[in-house]
Amino acid sequence: MSKRKKQYDDEDEQSAADQPYVSRSERTRASKAVNKIGLRLAEFPPHILDKLDLPEELREAIDLCQSLNIKSSRRQQRVVCQLLRDEDHETIASRIQALNISRGVHKS
Repeated sequence: MSKRKKQYDDEDEQSAADQPYVSRSERTRASKAVNKIGLRLAEFPPHILDKLDLPEELREAIDLCQSLNIKSSRRQQRVVCQLLRDEDHETIASRIQALNISRGVHKS
């Protein structure tokens, strides 16, 4: 093994040791929760999306998703969910929740 490769392995081990253990089931549940948020975002009308103050790239992906036919929109929904995972999805979820509470709408 080269020195360069060994250096990267040592860094990976250190960063892995700093992070708490997350089981595969927990990661799956977290991923599904983010996907639910992304799918809900794709269903909201534009005037509600305006109130959520979404990042520009995510908003453009949602707008494109809403303009496509059903088969094409499924692929675009996956793109929306992927972009959402890169963003602060917890903040966006709390904004959605606050908007629903203030409007008297309760979804589970």
